[in-house]
Amino acid sequence: MPGERGRPGWALVRPCPKCGRHGDACRCATVPAKPKDARPTVRMRIEKRSGKSVTVLAASLIDARTLRGLASDLKTRLAAGGTLKGAEIELQGDHRERLRDILREQGLLVKG
Repeated sequence: MPGERGRPGWALVRPCPKCGRHGDACRCATVPAKPKDARPTVRMRIEKRSGKSVTVLAASLIDARTLRGLASDLKTRLAAGGTLKGAEIELQGDHRERLRDILREQGLLVKG
């Protein structure tokens, strides 16, 4: 019988369901999926601590060195105290309106 182990024969090669190409001609597996939004993103939220407001910025796709510089710049521009904890910047007070403008000016996508 053709196709048995060790004997020459025809093997059924089905086309790729995405592109319709056969075998080695298919490039679907090698093309990386494009992320929806590859821009650095900052999520903003307000927390209450001992009756005072704290603005918390959770960053994604931003390395630690850039995040440290961003925290320092924000504290200076907002004239507020704050700290960096992991991938989050905590600023004393409610600064949502001004922060949106500053972060968009720096090319960051702001959510929240």
